[in-house]
Amino acid sequence: MTSTGNAYVSGLVALLLAAASGCAADAAQPEAPPSAVSSAGAAEATAPPLPELASRLQEHVAAVWPRTSRIWPGADFTRHVLLVSDGRGAWAVDKDGKREVPLADLAKGGVTVPPNEGGFGAVTWDGRRGIIVRPARTAGVDPTGFDTADVAGRTFGLATHEQFHTYVQQDKKGGWVWESLRALEEKAEGGEDTRAQHYPTRTEPRMYRAMVYNSLLAAYKEPAERRKHLAAAAHWQRTWAAKYPDEAKAQPMLDALEGSARYFESMAVAMALVEDPDDPAQVRGRLTGTLKPLRAVNKNFEPYAVGASALFTADAMGLNARQALVEEPVTPQDVVLKGVVPAAQSMPPDVKRGIEESAAASDRKLAPDIEPFVAGMNDKSKWILLAPLSAAISTLGGSGFYTTDEVPLTIVPKARLHFRLRGGNLDIDGVTVAEVPMEGQIYFGTPLDPRDRTVSLKGRTLTLTSPSLKGTFTVTSKTDEGQRFLYAQEP
Repeated sequence: MTSTGNAYVSGLVALLLAAASGCAADAAQPEAPPSAVSSAGAAEATAPPLPELASRLQEHVAAVWPRTSRIWPGADFTRHVLLVSDGRGAWAVDKDGKREVPLADLAKGGVTVPPNEGGFGAVTWDGRRGIIVRPARTAGVDPTGFDTADVAGRTFGLATHEQFHTYVQQDKKGGWVWESLRALEEKAEGGEDTRAQHYPTRTEPRMYRAMVYNSLLAAYKEPAERRKHLAAAAHWQRTWAAKYPDEAKAQPMLDALEGSARYFESMAVAMALVEDPDDPAQVRGRLTGTLKPLRAVNKNFEPYAVGASALFTADAMGLNARQALVEEPVTPQDVVLKGVVPAAQSMPPDVKRGIEESAAASDRKLAPDIEPFVAGMNDKSKWILLAPLSAAISTLGGSGFYTTDEVPLTIVPKARLHFRLRGGNLDIDGVTVAEVPMEGQIYFGTPLDPRDRTVSLKGRTLTLTSPSLKGTFTVTSKTDEGQRFLYAQEP
């Protein structure tokens, strides 16, 4: 796709450019933390039967959750419960054991099984805090080593990671417990979306960020060369921030938020997979033996990897980065690189080549999802359906976050999301959508062709009958800049 800038935009984009500009806050989180998973030429691990998966998860929970306060002070998961369900059955897992739970009992307890693989939700079960997870059926290979190559490890990591957000970083209403995150969120205003990767891919900033992570990881793994690696990390961090100030303004919030959660998750998974979770040497050996450099494009994964690797390094250096992150509006790398003098570096050829090749492959894969979507949003003969995030009843799934010059919004290809709306429900399963900020709310927008027989509008009732976009619900119709907008209504 040839980039044409904003010379021509649809009614929607013209209407929202001001609202979307500088929207750096995360509107909706993905179903599971992103990874650098690659399936090219690599076999995927398959999930065991649910009872067996529950047994393996119970082993991990018993080994680690009573020890989570050692990973992060105040993060005590000793009494937490993990519910795991594939929609056909369910099990409750805690440090003391596991038991099968009838789906009817979950419903009676107000617990909804996530509709999509990788979905999760915070729950209260038997008077205890916890989380429900719908496990993935397969686990691909992660070349960075952050994700384990088995479904039980991935599920345990997801459950641990998301509870860190819910019960450590946030309060019961979803507000920030860490005032530092509130301050970073305010500083991010006016920067680019923290997750969205540009399409077509801009490779240079991705190379710089990859090298921040690679250098911090090397500083953790090679203590004798730590000073050299930290100087390299400081160089790549400074270069990236100078050349891409809009990214650098918005990114610290996510580096702190997700980097700390990924650190917590990675430490927990490492503890679960070593013989003695109380032996720091075994945990360190697991991490140094599995974590690898990043040589592929994945902007969404960068803050997780950069922040976590900086925290590993801070531990090795005896720095109390965890306390600093809670009390001060800083990133993990800010703590580790404080006072470090940058040393000029050359981009390693393997990293440059890997990122360029993966960017080209990514763009080819994304084109069938993004280009028709962009064309549809810019076609005034198409209707734009807008469904409010506040009516969503599932976590967001999809194949990442992207943006384009033509539609400067956060775009989610192959989105999976379910809504409870006035007059019925809406199921989105594999459709590209954009996150649309409007009047203090976030909507998910996608174009509809009124000539398509799967689209029917009678009065204020919209009926969609395609397998990927299905439902009947009430809408309010408005026309702006010659384009028709259908606003789905909350119940």
